[in-house]
Order: sequence, then C-alpha cells, then structure tokens
Amino acid sequence: MVLHDNKTMSSQNGLNYESLPHACEYLRILTVHAGHVSESIRCTLRTVSFHDKPSYDTLSYTWGDSTVTKPIEVDGVVIEVTTHLEQALRHMRDAETDLVLWVDAICINQTDLREKSHQVALMGQIYSECAQVRIWLGCDIPKCRLKRSSLPVENGGIDNVEEVDPFGIIRILATGRHIHEWSCFQTQDDTEPGKILYKASDEFNMMWEGLLAVDESQWWTRMWTVQEAILPMKGLVHFDTWQTSLETITDCGQCYRKYAFSTCCQDALSHLPLALHTLLEQFCVAADQLDTDRKRNETGDLQLNDFETQHLVYGSRGCKDPRDKIYGLLGIMKDQFITPDYNVSKEQVFFQATCYLLCCGENNLQNLVGPHYGPAPGKWASWVRDFDAPFDRLLFSITETRYLLMDHHIYDASGTYDENDVLPRTSPRPAVEIEEQEGQAILGRCVGKVTFVSGDIAQSELRDIYSESQRHVFQQWMLQVLNWAAVDISARANAPSEAHEDADRVLTFWRTLLGDIAFPVGESGNVKEDYKNFTPATIHWLEHFLSWVVDKDRVLNHELGDLISIATHGRCYFKAENNGQGLCYPHARVGDEIWVLDGGKVPFVLRPAHLDQEERYALISKDADGFGFDEIDVSSGSQEFGKPIERYHEFIGDCYFDGYMHGEAVRDSTLHKQSIMLV
Repeated sequence: MVLHDNKTMSSQNGLNYESLPHACEYLRILTVHAGHVSESIRCTLRTVSFHDKPSYDTLSYTWGDSTVTKPIEVDGVVIEVTTHLEQALRHMRDAETDLVLWVDAICINQTDLREKSHQVALMGQIYSECAQVRIWLGCDIPKCRLKRSSLPVENGGIDNVEEVDPFGIIRILATGRHIHEWSCFQTQDDTEPGKILYKASDEFNMMWEGLLAVDESQWWTRMWTVQEAILPMKGLVHFDTWQTSLETITDCGQCYRKYAFSTCCQDALSHLPLALHTLLEQFCVAADQLDTDRKRNETGDLQLNDFETQHLVYGSRGCKDPRDKIYGLLGIMKDQFITPDYNVSKEQVFFQATCYLLCCGENNLQNLVGPHYGPAPGKWASWVRDFDAPFDRLLFSITETRYLLMDHHIYDASGTYDENDVLPRTSPRPAVEIEEQEGQAILGRCVGKVTFVSGDIAQSELRDIYSESQRHVFQQWMLQVLNWAAVDISARANAPSEAHEDADRVLTFWRTLLGDIAFPVGESGNVKEDYKNFTPATIHWLEHFLSWVVDKDRVLNHELGDLISIATHGRCYFKAENNGQGLCYPHARVGDEIWVLDGGKVPFVLRPAHLDQEERYALISKDADGFGFDEIDVSSGSQEFGKPIERYHEFIGDCYFDGYMHGEAVRDSTLHKQSIMLV
C-alpha cells in the first residue's frame, strides 16, 4: 500500500488518523484481537484497498447514547466508545481467533467531514463486498450469559436464571411448520373435534419473552441498519451470546406470509392473546420486508427499488442526522442521484431529493401525496418534502394503500392527462440578500375554497379506529356537518329506512367518510380488483357505523374500520363553497383553495401567497434543467407554460374533495386552467 507523501493526521477521541490515500479506493478495517471474557478489548486499525479484495465482516448495530461509554484499546490508545459498541465487540470476540471487522464509529474519522462524506458514499460497496454482516441486537444485561460466565464461582448462584433461546419461535417458524402445529396449540377433545386452543406453558412463555426482546431492539428502528442488512450476501444475527443466520430471520418472515392467511393457521392465530398475535405479526412483517428486499436475480444482483418506494417503506426509521434520511438509502436505490456531503445543509438535501422525485420519479405529482409538505421555517419551499417528519408504520401502510389507489385509477382527478407532459419547473432566487427559496410552475384549475375545517383523526394503529376517542371525533364531525347530536345519530341508526330531508347530504358525507371507495371483494390481493368506487348500495353499512358511534359496547366491522382508516387517518373533515366537502390535513385552514393540477391523481390544497414585485421576479420560472439533474427529458415539458404566471400559492398537501376525484374538473368548461407558481 502506497500512501500520499503529504499525508495528514487528525485526532478523534484521542486516536490519531492518517488521511486515507484515495477516498474512493481505500478503507480502514479493525482487527479485534482474541481474548477471554474478562479481558480488555484490544484492537488495531489498518488501511486497505478495495483493489486487494480484503476479507472482513461488517458490524451493524445502533450507537445508543453517545454520553454513556466504555473504554477499549485501539493501536495502543485507550478510547471511549458507546456501551452498545463495547457490548457488541465483547460478545462477538473469540477467545482464540482474531475478528476482522469494519465498524463505522472507529473506521471512519467522524471529525473529518470530507472523509466522512466519501466513506458514507462507499458504504454500499463496503457492505456489498464484506464476507458477512454481523447484526448486533443487544442483550438483557441482568440476564446476560456472558456477564454471568465472568463472575467468580462464589457468585454462581446467578446461574440459576432461566435461559431461553431468544430466536426459538423464529427458528420454529423458519422451518416451515404450520402455526397450528406449534406445541402451544392443542386440539379440543371429542366434544368439539378440530377446534384449536392456545395453551400457555412456561417454556413457550419464555420463548415469547425472547421474541419480544429481539423485536424491541433499537436495531429495527434505525435508518442505517436497512442497507447494512440488505446488501451483504450472508449475515449472522446476535442477541446476547445467541446467534442465528440472517437467512433464518428472512425465512421466518416468508413462512409467516405463507401460512398466516391459510385457514388452519388463521384459526390458531385468532386464539393467541392479542399482545402475542400483534408481536408475532409485527416482527414477521418486518422480517418479510427484509426477505423481499434481499431477493437477487439470476446474476446475483439485488432487485433495487426507486427512491420513493424505499422512503415509503423505511421512512419511519430514525437517524441522528436528518440528512441520513436520504444518504442512508442510497446503497439500496436504483439511482445514485445525490452524493453524500455533510457540508451541505439539511434544507438543500431535502430540496434536491424532492426535485429528484418530481423530475425523475415514476409518478411525478403522485410524489407530492402525503402529510409531509407545507410551509415551515427554514424550508426552501412549501412543496419540498420534510423527510425528517414522523412517519410510523401505520402511516406507511395507509400511504402505500393511497398510492395503490392512484396507480390503479381508483382516483384520477385530472382525467387521462399524461403525467409525462407535466414536468414541473423550478427556479432559485439568485440574490444572496433574499432568503433562499424555490418556486415550481405548474398548471391547474381551482375547484373550491375551504370554509370550515374540523378536528383530525389521529391513530397509532389501525385498531385505534375502534377507540372511544375516535367515536367522539366522528360524533363531532356529524354534529358539524349534518347537525346531528348523539341522540340524532341514535335515532337514525334505529330507523335506517326512514326517509330524511337531508338524504343527499348524508349520502355525500358517507361517501366522503369512505373516501369514495367500496369494500374489497374476492381474495386476489390485487387492489385494482379488490377496491371499487363507492356506490349507493354501500349505504347499508351506515346503520352499522351509526350504531357503533353511539354505543361503546358495539364492535365496528373490521373491514369497515380499515376502509374508513384509509380515507380518514391523519385528516380533518372540511367544508367548501357550494356545499363541497372533503378530507384534508390538519394544517389546512379556512381560505385555502382546492386545485386539480394537471397530472395529479388527487386534488391538492393550496394557500394563496402574496408576493411583492422583487419576490416575484426572483421566482421567474425556467426549464427543467433548473433542477440540476443530468437525465431529465425536458422535451416532454408542457408547451402551455408560454403564458405568464397568473397566481402564486403555498403548497399545503393532497386531499379528498368529493365530486372532483374522477376528472370532473377537466370536463367542466367553466373552470379556467391557470399557470401558477408554488412557492
């Protein structure tokens, strides 16, 4: 290995780093020397070249609290590392054989932003070319087998702590055994032949505790661990001194998907206590997603997804630096549209990522669907996505379904308008003294103005649709929209066939509450076939819904509850001029306008912006190359942008607006198409 003659030195945590010879060709690897449990951890660092095809494992773990540290020795220097890292090295270290690892916290000089940016850009290669990844999920300190094995003999009484393989249930499921065949399920006696019952046992209860410990690991919640688990060909998963192959984890998810919907296993699952059923499903869904993303083609290459898909699936994962919401997914994306640079602000990174979605994404304006838009301090524009906003698993499920409804033309607000003809355009404000902002020119039709906004439906899980708080919100909606108090709701629930003077208004409200969707039918699993547009026949479910709203002892039909969640989760009910109504995000307000934008599958809420002459001049639009990407086809841009900008708006978000979800605005000759600027 030949180093630069002008090599420089820098220090991190007392450890001196020589600058890497070539940032794109070299990396450091850590040798963890053999040692017994009670001995100090000793390591050495060396610089290697990718060209030499070095053999090393990678470590995937969570840093934990950076203020809680333990000492290890690297190149003769005692440094402090997080407790999580020290635990991982101590548990993985062998008593007789050295362990060669790449560990981000040590192998990258974290104080050198230039080196950090280069090495982060190489992480896809680092993890793809490793011998295997070692995933550290943590350990239960009081019960840690390694800790107890290092205690003096006189303290050996602690060894009475019962031990259980935390991967026990995972291993059983991965073998392909049907769930109803597990030892915790028993078939009823001759009085009810074939009936399955769950029989708790101490052994199986401990196995459930083990699965809970694995599932509660912070590892499953962090952004960087995504590509660290997907890219390597092989992997070992560690919890305490137990380990299993990464393939066992993914097989577990695959088998659960296979059996969870079979009649025999569905019956068994229905007899599990709710907490255990939820735990099993939550873990297996995550494992199945990992299995899907680790799939390779005939040549051994990963089936990489686009950025929008990856962010939708993994956007709920956290990271210390908001920029890593983008950088942390680059290794598993089709297109490397951005180079990690920690000298660039979060706002600029989010702007570039949003522009990429709009210009190079597969769905153009569909990428503006979701709650993470709108004006906020520091943002370059209201239409820039806030990638760092909270994004839980439920929101992923709901947003994914809303995307599928648009993909299969359940919603098609702008009719058959070709999205490829609607390439948005942007222009930066050039003057240094003007606050950084970006504008986006687009065409559309204003179809209404918001006159009232209600409270929102916020749920942490789909089953929250059945909670008392949700009943109260729906009661308030019906009081505000239909002028129905609880007593009125009860009367109509008990007399569904009675003709009402406001029958049309009730039908419109019910259609809005369902998002203009009818119940899924069949078992194809295909949204295009399963979900249908609303028909008046769906009104028969209103009696059931009204009864549930006023009677806390009633149970809402599960399918109906899920359908209402798809439409209402995270949204408010709003009224518009001329008896219009719909569902919007909570940050919408009275005076906002509803627009159908060319290429948009759903309407959008926009807020009129009042700019002075200087601000308008700074936002003069230019062609799509203003986004700064090399592969944008500007030839397909709409020719209608020759006319001047007529209005300026802040972007608030997508919405459901009853009566304008299926191209009605395009067919209405009274609605004037305008060229507007989103700021």
